[in-house]
Amino acid sequence: MHKGEMKIEDAYHLHLTSANKAELGTVVINPDGKIWFWNRWMHTKSGMQWRDVVGNRFVDQFPELANSRLASAINDALQHGLASLLSQSLHRSPLPLFHHLSDSASRLEQSIQVIPIEDRSNNRYCLLLIHDVSIAVRKEQALRKQAEQLRNIAYMDALTEIPNRRRLDEYLQDEIRRAVRNSSALSVIMVDVDQFKQYNDEYGHQAGDFCLQRIAHALKAALQRPADLVARYGGEEFSIILPDTPLSGAKLIAENLLKHIDNLAIPHEASSVADHITLSMGVASFQSKSQVSGSILLSQADQALYQSKHEGRNRLTVFLESTQQKP
Repeated sequence: MHKGEMKIEDAYHLHLTSANKAELGTVVINPDGKIWFWNRWMHTKSGMQWRDVVGNRFVDQFPELANSRLASAINDALQHGLASLLSQSLHRSPLPLFHHLSDSASRLEQSIQVIPIEDRSNNRYCLLLIHDVSIAVRKEQALRKQAEQLRNIAYMDALTEIPNRRRLDEYLQDEIRRAVRNSSALSVIMVDVDQFKQYNDEYGHQAGDFCLQRIAHALKAALQRPADLVARYGGEEFSIILPDTPLSGAKLIAENLLKHIDNLAIPHEASSVADHITLSMGVASFQSKSQVSGSILLSQADQALYQSKHEGRNRLTVFLESTQQKP
């Protein structure tokens, strides 16, 4: 025997020790689908020792694997020599393996490599390498949550804590595409706080900021459906997107919003309209056959809003075709 070589028995012992020291599950399945090798990691995570499972059919050891993707992958490896990978993204926990055997809720997330191997006689076996990817999954979830939080911040108006203009534009385009696809109606309401400059001059900008916050929250609270969106358009202007809402329905909603803000009775002694905060509104709508763009729809609602302000404020105007007619 040359220097550095070892006996077969020593090599086998070394391989066995290595497999048992590895921080992953190692299972070898023989050509008949029976467990031929089962390392210590599998024992600690499943509670089953190798002497209890060796010689048993793998799929019988785990009855829940019947007709599963893992069972098919094992069969493909044994019958056709095909390797595969079951990632945690599609197959979160194929095997009943646990961080703590006494806690069934601690089932660990797994990534499983299914690898065909052959012995010296060309008999095909299947090697399973089971990785605990729970920590990676938790990190991925944390990063996804952080990204979602950052996205929400980017779409949120800092003062009023409702969606901002950026979110409004994106949402409107999405809803227009959906309305076209489903042949449904879509309406927009443009809202302006009457004589808000005078309010700031009278009560100060801090009071003005609080006033905008109250109005934003009141508009949001008054909307009945989750799909309805109120956003800050800019300054003292707000926009409301109403999916699946025809012009008649949008008009009723706008009237209710006017009453809702009127009932808040926020004092505005500097107003020439009333002794409290009031709103002016413009309403526009389209059916999918019109193929109108978001910018055009907002422009139509804004034209109607301008007419409301021109005719005395504290009212709503509906945009109809090329003219604006007060309801």
